[in-house]
Formats: sequence, structure tokens, C-alpha cells
Amino acid sequence: MRSGILRAFTHVVDYDSWELELLDDEPIVEHIRAGRLVPLNIPSDGEFGVLVRLYSTGTHELSERER
Repeated sequence: MRSGILRAFTHVVDYDSWELELLDDEPIVEHIRAGRLVPLNIPSDGEFGVLVRLYSTGTHELSERER
């Protein structure tokens, strides 16, 4: 699974390829459902905190905050 996620966007290399893959909401939602993309809502107060986890087993449990 992990290698599939890492390969999911290798063809997105410039604005034109990004636009085809990620401009509209429908493809974005499909990527989220497939687990290839995680939306981040970063508040506008200028403080950023992002945790990225990779799982080699393909299974994981969401934290309380993620749920």
C-alpha cells in the first residue's frame, strides 16, 4: 500500500499536470477516499503543526483528534 501512495502523484510535475489531477473537487475527494491525500486545514494565525505518519503494514488507528 505504501508504495502505491508514494507513486500516486509521481506524474504531477508541474502546474499543468497538477491542474489536471487536483484542481477540481471530485478528483480530490476520490484521492482522499482512496487514502492517497489528506486534507489539512491550517488556521490563518500563522502557527503550523503537521504530523505525517507512514505505515508499512497498511493498518493504523486514527488518533482521537483525527477521528
